[in-house]
Amino acid sequence: MSQRMPSIELIHEMYERERDRDAGHFESIDTKSGLVMGFAGIVVTLNRDGVTALGSLGPVAATVAAGLALGAFWPRELPVLEPAGLRQYILAEEQFTRLTVIDTYLDHFAQSRSLLSRKARKLKLSMLALAMAVV
Repeated sequence: MSQRMPSIELIHEMYERERDRDAGHFESIDTKSGLVMGFAGIVVTLNRDGVTALGSLGPVAATVAAGLALGAFWPRELPVLEPAGLRQYILAEEQFTRLTVIDTYLDHFAQSRSLLSRKARKLKLSMLALAMAVV
């Protein structure tokens, strides 16, 4: 593979930018999940003496909200490029190695986005459950 690939640096820069942006989204979801868990705890504490069946739905919904928020907050491993795995490319042409690394980055990016989407979905459901608990 002796052809020149001038766009590879651009793709790498774009990946880095998106990865940093996603890291911010992960932090944001974790922060919001922590807030939902805290508010859910308050709702459960304030409404623990539900005298009617309807009155006891608030703490149940708050507990569900806390559980979903915990699921969104729960740490998961993000895919990373293992430098030791690059050893096999020491004798390969630079362009081939760069292309392989970019392909690996794109795969990691797709995995991260999928994880981010699942975390966001759990957060949305926990916020909905918390809103129902407050009502």
